Amino acid sequence: MISKIFHQAGWLLAAVLLAAPAHAQRADDRPPTQDPFGHPAVAMREVPGGRYLSHKVYHELKEGESVRLMLEVRATDGSLRRIQTWAPGVVKISYFAPGRAPVADSSVSVVQPPQPVRYESYCQHGCDGPPPVEMIKKYGPDICSGVEVYPDKLTFTINCQSVSINKKTLAISLYGDGPNTASLFSEAAPPFRRQPLASPTNPSPNSQSPGYGAGEVAGTGVRFQLAPGERLYGTGARALPLDRRGYRLELYNQAHYGYQNGEQNLNVTLPVVLSSRGYLLLFDHYAAGYLDLGKKRADALEYGVQGLNSLSYFVVTGQNQAEILDRYTALTGRQPLPPRWALGLIQSRFGYRSQAEMLAVADRMHREDFPLDALVLDLYWFGGTTRQGDFRWDAANFPDPAGMMRDLKAQGVNTILISEPYVMRTSLNDSLVRTRGLVGTTAAGRPFTVGSFWAGPASILDVFRPAARTWLWAQYKRLHDQGAAGWWSDLGEPENHPLAMQHRLGTTPQVHNAYGITWAGIFQDNYAKEYPNERLFNLARSGWAGMQRNSVFPWSGDISRTWSGLQAQVPIMLGMGQAGVGYMHSDAGGFGPMPSRTPSCTRAGSSWRRSAPSCARTPTR
Repeated sequence: MISKIFHQAGWLLAAVLLAAPAHAQRADDRPPTQDPFGHPAVAMREVPGGRYLSHKVYHELKEGESVRLMLEVRATDGSLRRIQTWAPGVVKISYFAPGRAPVADSSVSVVQPPQPVRYESYCQHGCDGPPPVEMIKKYGPDICSGVEVYPDKLTFTINCQSVSINKKTLAISLYGDGPNTASLFSEAAPPFRRQPLASPTNPSPNSQSPGYGAGEVAGTGVRFQLAPGERLYGTGARALPLDRRGYRLELYNQAHYGYQNGEQNLNVTLPVVLSSRGYLLLFDHYAAGYLDLGKKRADALEYGVQGLNSLSYFVVTGQNQAEILDRYTALTGRQPLPPRWALGLIQSRFGYRSQAEMLAVADRMHREDFPLDALVLDLYWFGGTTRQGDFRWDAANFPDPAGMMRDLKAQGVNTILISEPYVMRTSLNDSLVRTRGLVGTTAAGRPFTVGSFWAGPASILDVFRPAARTWLWAQYKRLHDQGAAGWWSDLGEPENHPLAMQHRLGTTPQVHNAYGITWAGIFQDNYAKEYPNERLFNLARSGWAGMQRNSVFPWSGDISRTWSGLQAQVPIMLGMGQAGVGYMHSDAGGFGPMPSRTPSCTRAGSSWRRSAPSCARTPTR
């Protein structure tokens, strides 16, 4: 039997889920996600930046009492840096490469608009006593811009925090309350651009050239100084020690079947780092990237993103981790409350094959005095692997699904349905989604067939297209109105995502990480419009920074049924919580072939299930 265990940061809610033994859906331990970092190594170079040239302060007065404030610094090489107030304890720092005009960020993570700042919060003369509004209007914004100019640096006081910009390197440091306190963090150097060097096989390389260095990213990056003893947390679901310092981590969501403790990159890789020194970094890009947390250089944290010529990150500070995470979730969105039934016992297996079996399970659970709040239907509800993408009940085995769900609901049992982003070439909807342009395409604009998908040849829905989102919601709405109470969004990395595929917003490496959060947003946005008084439950396997606002309740993927698998779950759940995700759980007992039916394996499963009530929230496989 398998249970999913939910962990919620700050407080715990008990729930237990039970399931039958898992059946492997794939024979290999890693589906062919087409790793964007696995290219042959080529020589790379970092393009140095320029020095300070000039600066300008921008103000936006609001009602004479507040302001939006931004410092813009130009460099001798034509690059541009921006430092912008955003909210109390939140600063946005941006870099634009030479020749690149500043453009609005296409963020999928940040939902909070810049907040007005009262004058006294940033005045260079101190944190009390605002200058008269008339003085600012008469003498201009520099009368109290918060900027002080020195021969070697600029300082910019924001919300009683001081930012320093080195004129020689344009590296930025952030200080605590007042300019004389120790720095919370410092860039080791200004953002860099990394480009491949010319070679006989690639005489004119550019940031989009094939053959990036193995583990290297042609694009843009930034480094920060790490203090001795500084610890680094967050970064998403990683089967690693809680302190991730010393590791180089990929930012590219990926599935690993039957993984164990030590797996560095899993279904939810988040560009969020929480420091023991009292700050959090959110790198606001979703293209393929990496975090080097002191592996290459023990004293440096490095972030790199593939193929971009600009870079933005947010710095969030606070008195403690609770305040930092509170400000971070204000920036990226709060986790909504789950439906009450979702905190009870949810039973699942791979899988219930008929309406009769569903009703029999509910009946037996009640007769034997087990509480039961929901049943989860795996892929048999629509007819099995070849029918993925039908979004239609298998009428032979589920002759009256609306009646079944109504009968179960009368007993206090809700129904959760699985769906995937793949539409099989054997699906009833294959021709429709391909002719309407609802799927990923080749470079020539033709529908892309994923021939290596484990269930068979398939298309991937392009959830970045409004027409695809509209069509997909119509399927979910019809199922909801029949009685479906919750959703299981599986394979949403996407699990097999060929690098050559094109989506509305770009190629696979450019949009892959944004897929899961965009898919989940279809549910959240439409529930808010059509079912505003109903709480959403979405059992999602993947996502990105800000995913928590979409009522997702992620689990840690297809974990091995071993002691090592159990050991991995605590740092995975806490790593998610320290990156702002309110709920996280695992398949209690694991999911995958049992390596052996030894007493040790049996005890591991028993211990796993016993831990379920001490964690918060559990659905079952």
